[in-house]
Amino acid sequence: MTVYVKVLCFLHSMGVKSKVYDSQGLLITNGRDMCDCLDVDCMGCFYPCPECNSRKCGVECRCDRKWLYEQVEVEGGEIIRNKYAN
Repeated sequence: MTVYVKVLCFLHSMGVKSKVYDSQGLLITNGRDMCDCLDVDCMGCFYPCPECNSRKCGVECRCDRKWLYEQVEVEGGEIIRNKYAN
């Protein structure tokens, strides 16, 4: 059973010119393939990305992306923080 929740997302930009993700959608700082839901164990919970076909991209493809999610606030009050955001 799939459960969809409304999320509020806070973005973190590492600078106008610097990328946060590489061309394969991995975090540049540590090489992790982390889902945009911020669950480090998630195998991908979004619809396949129209650009790279990954199920770990949220509203925008992670490949060469210049920003990341700092936290996700799940309806009901739970806040999931990105432990890799500076």
